[in-house]
Amino acid sequence: MTNSEIQSKTAKLAYFFFLERVEKGLPGDEANDWTEAEEAMQKELSNESGDYIEAGAPLSRIKGIGPKAKKELEAVGIESVADLSAMSLAGLGSLIPRLASRAKSGRWIEQAQAFSTNAN
Repeated sequence: MTNSEIQSKTAKLAYFFFLERVEKGLPGDEANDWTEAEEAMQKELSNESGDYIEAGAPLSRIKGIGPKAKKELEAVGIESVADLSAMSLAGLGSLIPRLASRAKSGRWIEQAQAFSTNAN
């Protein structure tokens, strides 16, 4: 992974942390969100296998997707982070209406896009 790809992913993750904090009405600042994102990226880049999260990573890597939701997503053909990152919230809602609000509040698609190696 190039430095620009790492920076891009870090920025997207920092933005995700910012949105999550604002949505919950929590105090904080953008510098802290950036630091958190950098730490998360360092952790992902130095995981046990030495690999970063790839677009084909399992759905379980997305915060908020547990075994039951994973099974439902896979049943409609969404089997990886890449598949989820290519979805829109409306598209996901039309496939699995029951999960639409959880996907929106958990920002599943944004998380998938931040982790996806193809997202810029």
